[in-house]
Amino acid sequence: MEGGESCRSKKANAKDCNGLIDILFSWELRHVFNQNFYKLKVGKIPKSFESEHHYRSSYIYPLLEETRADLCSSLKTIHKAPSAQLLSIEKEPKPKGPKILFNVNLSSWRINNGKGQQQSYRPLPGDIFVILDIDPQTTTDLECSNTWAFAWLGHIIDNNAPTTHLKLYVSKDISAEGDIHQTTTLFIVFLMNVTTNLRIWKALQSSADVGIVKRVLGSTGNQTCKECSEENSIENPTTLSSSSSLNESQKLAIESCVHNVLCQHKPSIDLIWGPPGTGKTKTTSMLLLKILRMTHQIRTLACAPTNIAITNLASRVVKLLKEEAFSKEYKLYSPLGELLLFGNKDRLKIDSELEEVYLENRVESLVKCLGKNGWKFQITSMIEFLEEGKRRIHHFKSIAPALHECLYSLATHVPPQVILEHNLKKMEILVKLVDDFGTLLPQNDSKVSVRENLADLKRKCLLGLKNLLVSLEQIEVPSKVSRNSIEKFCFQKASLIFSTASNSFKLNSVKKNSVDLLVIDEAAQLKECESLIPLQVPNIRHAILIGDEFQLPAIVSSKVCDAAGYGRSLFERLSLLGYSTHLLDTQYRMHPCVSFFPNSKFYGNQILDASIVMDKQYERSYLAGPMFGPYSFIHVCGGQEESNRDGQSKKNMVEVVVVTQIIQMLYKAWCKSKRDVSIGVISPYAAQVSAIQNKVGGKYEKNIINEGFTVKVKSVDGFQGGEEDVIIISTVRSNDRNDIGFLSSSQRTNVALTRARYCLWIVGDAETLEKSNSEWKDVIDDAKSRHCFFNVDEDKELADAMRMTKTWQMSNIKEELLKLDNIYNKDYK
Repeated sequence: MEGGESCRSKKANAKDCNGLIDILFSWELRHVFNQNFYKLKVGKIPKSFESEHHYRSSYIYPLLEETRADLCSSLKTIHKAPSAQLLSIEKEPKPKGPKILFNVNLSSWRINNGKGQQQSYRPLPGDIFVILDIDPQTTTDLECSNTWAFAWLGHIIDNNAPTTHLKLYVSKDISAEGDIHQTTTLFIVFLMNVTTNLRIWKALQSSADVGIVKRVLGSTGNQTCKECSEENSIENPTTLSSSSSLNESQKLAIESCVHNVLCQHKPSIDLIWGPPGTGKTKTTSMLLLKILRMTHQIRTLACAPTNIAITNLASRVVKLLKEEAFSKEYKLYSPLGELLLFGNKDRLKIDSELEEVYLENRVESLVKCLGKNGWKFQITSMIEFLEEGKRRIHHFKSIAPALHECLYSLATHVPPQVILEHNLKKMEILVKLVDDFGTLLPQNDSKVSVRENLADLKRKCLLGLKNLLVSLEQIEVPSKVSRNSIEKFCFQKASLIFSTASNSFKLNSVKKNSVDLLVIDEAAQLKECESLIPLQVPNIRHAILIGDEFQLPAIVSSKVCDAAGYGRSLFERLSLLGYSTHLLDTQYRMHPCVSFFPNSKFYGNQILDASIVMDKQYERSYLAGPMFGPYSFIHVCGGQEESNRDGQSKKNMVEVVVVTQIIQMLYKAWCKSKRDVSIGVISPYAAQVSAIQNKVGGKYEKNIINEGFTVKVKSVDGFQGGEEDVIIISTVRSNDRNDIGFLSSSQRTNVALTRARYCLWIVGDAETLEKSNSEWKDVIDDAKSRHCFFNVDEDKELADAMRMTKTWQMSNIKEELLKLDNIYNKDYK
């Protein structure tokens, strides 16, 4: 079966997001392993499009090919994947739809990661599995399997159900006679989750009339609305108290975006270009706060590509709102009811800072607060207690905290436009009166003044409680209290909603949930077809994209898709089309010696160094000698790259020794100075990252003794968005071919070179890099011209470490030669 045939054969299911599953289920293993399966079907994705149909259809085959490539990658490393034995399998008698549905019971899930570490796995909706009659942990040759099938977990009925009982859609009827016997042992292996792929598929198949999508098709660029310019009647939003912390380029970007968002005549898309250290997330959070505080309410959906990115943005806005609320005259008021964050709790890693805006926590609080024993019951109980006239202190102590908790939940989880400000003030006054009453209650009432004060407070409390009871009954909250109704209420009433781009798909199912504005942070890391998911949320008219196309784009597994431009973001494409961008032009992260090269090479010297990084006090000297100044390239000769066992990644053990020796030197210096220092070690290759981590071990794990000295070892991709005091880069590549592979990616180079605050030290083979015809040649030329180029043996400790390494290598070589000699002599005899 050819790739195109399988797609056409499933045309009937084109509008079904599960149509992608139908196509996947039509693949044989040979199709998945065939890198050319969709090659002739995947065309180059253009910069502009003739129609909306042309736009959407341009991504169909790339999505299928990328899904195939991800599946292929998972199958190749199947021995490391979570697996279990099928204990029983029962076919559903009347499945809904054409797919075959099975109830399966499994043994416990097992994971072999090769490191002896315990890992957990819990099946999630969207998981794809393969069912085999061979043990995947002992046999990697899948062609040995006589019985196999793909399986898909469409949904989970009960989240509390054991992970060993699942309802799975399966690509073949493996229970049919002749296909499986009672004596056959079957195994099931997790391969990948396709939830995002399914949502992209649905977005591409949609024919909804979405104005903002049509806005991105052509090549005309973004144009100012003439009607708005002529009217000149755009409102002037309230000035933020903290806006003085913004620089001019940040203020200009925010004001321009707000101006376009207020336009009622036509959709708009704004691009904010934020190079490293220029405050992208700060600008985005201030923009969101400004829009939130406008008198003309604009409901906003804020998205990001990853869970980490969206929680980081949400945390920033929460912090700004709390700072703003701190200046208010009453303590109970919390502005967080306007904000809503939703998604998988475990993946979002919800902390105490975000608990009050997270959907599941909010629903739980409001179900309790609006339910049978909620705010109305608590207010009525307090009224009855006060009217009863008996001084039962223990009774007061039992109902007062419950009342306070309910009022706090209302103030925190119900948006101000619903609860209304006059009710917030009433609640604030009432809480203080009840607290004062509780303070006086235990005192001796023989004093006339105490009795009079208690009577006065009691009268005021009763008046306040009854008044509040009447007022709160007028607010628009769900009359029927259930988790579903409260969740719907939260979505409909929040002014600012946070989610990953993929999760925003859920908003399509919420009725009466009009959103005006879409803001995408880290937009250059999001594949354009994935950005279609939030762009198609009903009624969105305006979009603001914040990113930097000169940093890493979205990860693409398929070489065919990569060549077609599948990983390109909407941000990058619009930039290429000539859309004007609001450049954030001042960086606050890097010492000028660190920022010099990337600013020159990637940003045309458009980025200014802020006064804080120009100040003499910003300099740090962690190790003695010019080699360990703010910026240096440390040339390591004699190293040799080598492939890891599966040939998928590379490492250079000599560089591992040099890097770990530098870390040890930094640790010794820190032990004397005790001045806090954070160190980041970056390498583009996973094998090198693993080798350095193994060498470093747990020596520098954060504890009481090592507090103030931290070491993080990650890939370049893992460090995107991060920063540390000292960054050490291990480039790894060292060969006679002058081949540096994907190290030549200019975006990857840019990310690696822009993570350091004070010191950036690059470790590598200058000869290989210099002859590679890439940005790394320019890096070395620049280091030499600035007298920042050093040979590794110029430092005594590094030279000694190198000598020990070479001695160790020679001894290993001699040992191997001796083994070969013994084998030869033995065989010869």
